[in-house]
Amino acid sequence: MIKDATIKYATGFANVIMFLMVVLVVAEIIARTVFGGSTMVSTDFVAYGMGIVFYWGACKAMSDGVFVRMDILYDFYKGKFKKGFDIICDAVLIFFNSDIMYYYLILLQNTFERNLKATNIYETPLWIPRLLTFVGMIIFEIYLICRIIEDINSKPQEQSNREVVLKEGVSGDTAI
Repeated sequence: MIKDATIKYATGFANVIMFLMVVLVVAEIIARTVFGGSTMVSTDFVAYGMGIVFYWGACKAMSDGVFVRMDILYDFYKGKFKKGFDIICDAVLIFFNSDIMYYYLILLQNTFERNLKATNIYETPLWIPRLLTFVGMIIFEIYLICRIIEDINSKPQEQSNREVVLKEGVSGDTAI
């Protein structure tokens, strides 16, 4: 239940940020071609958005099976080996994400202490995009923990994705 809610709300927020990024890029294009000017913040705001979207959208990518994974090898495995492989991969990802979170938290604390602001015309307080990115990291971590718990409690897959494709002529992800 927590995992599904995490995917739903994180994906929704990532979609909103992505939409705003597209609107800002379109506004920048119009400003430059039609009016000969610039918003003077599109590069900064879109860069902030990319960091935010990466972590907030990571839950959806993991649930769809399109996050970092080598299907050419992964599709041949089944049973307890595949289940164990999933758990190990998720545990390694939690470890690295936790490490990144630790150093990012130090960066965030530094941002607050020094009251850092962007050098653009709006002087955006940098804690805003950095805090949103950090919250995305936390949500991704919660998702990974829920996923490991679900993997531990699940029944091992009886057929590999490759066997399903050969047998039924459909993609492995669709059949499973």
